[in-house]
Amino acid sequence: MNRLSRCLLFLLMAAFLSGCTLSQEDMTEQTIKNVKEVFSEKPPKADQKAGSYRFYLPETYKIDAVRKYNILLLENSQRTILFINQNEKPSSTVAYKTIKQQYKHAVLNVQMKDKNRFGYAAADKLKNNRYEITVGIGGIKLTTEADASKIPDSAKKMMMIAASLQWNP
Repeated sequence: MNRLSRCLLFLLMAAFLSGCTLSQEDMTEQTIKNVKEVFSEKPPKADQKAGSYRFYLPETYKIDAVRKYNILLLENSQRTILFINQNEKPSSTVAYKTIKQQYKHAVLNVQMKDKNRFGYAAADKLKNNRYEITVGIGGIKLTTEADASKIPDSAKKMMMIAASLQWNP
């Protein structure tokens, strides 16, 4: 392969790879749109039971472990932790305020409210184009770590889970 062919191949690969990544700004905009959309819709019907909790679980997720107030979920190799604070109402801002203080390199911070609920999404920049994202409603929150390109879809699914969660005291 001559030098010109290699150069063209390199440019094509660079263009292709740059199309596969998501800028931080695009990631933030898409994530905000996704979580607001899910928050404003009717929650999905619960189709899973874990301990005293019932919730919707997207097809791509599976339950890995169940604790009293936490459920570990897997989507391929991506771990998501579902935290449940039964002492906080759906309108509570306690978990959100805690996340806001913890995220030192926040790139996303959105709040949503309706008559009875307070929802939020926040993302903190880590290393190597990775982010920690937390999505929640009141005392229910889900947290995961992912590449920028996966954050909008992950946040949407996490909000669906949070919105659907129910429990029997």
